[in-house]
Amino acid sequence: MNPVEAGAPGIVIEALKNRGDARGDAFDLPPHLLERLGRLAETHLVTMLPGAVRGNHLHPETSEVLTVFHRDAWTFAWRDRRDTATQRREFTGAGAVAIFLAPGIAHALRNSGTAEMVLTSLSNWSGVHGHAPFERVTLIGP
Repeated sequence: MNPVEAGAPGIVIEALKNRGDARGDAFDLPPHLLERLGRLAETHLVTMLPGAVRGNHLHPETSEVLTVFHRDAWTFAWRDRRDTATQRREFTGAGAVAIFLAPGIAHALRNSGTAEMVLTSLSNWSGVHGHAPFERVTLIGP
């Protein structure tokens, strides 16, 4: 998959090339996504068990780059603050996907497969402590 401006200028979804070998998988985050992010100020790493939903929020003032490491099916949903229609993209199989989110893009993920997923989040939130401010927006139900 080539980088895709996914329906709004504030979101890019890009499948990452696996350059791994017999030791395991290896993926590089594209520099153009980091350039969109600007200054890296916060990062976290989370897992998603099968059936779990994460996100269902937007960051009004913060850009974010998500990297999703998956071994099975999952769904990504998003909506621009100005739009009313939620958009979705389904993924299957194993791999990694990077997603750039500009401020105001609501987003959510569901692990619809049978294997645990791993996500990293990089953001330009410059607050002194804690996570970037967010607003709850339900895109994917429980």
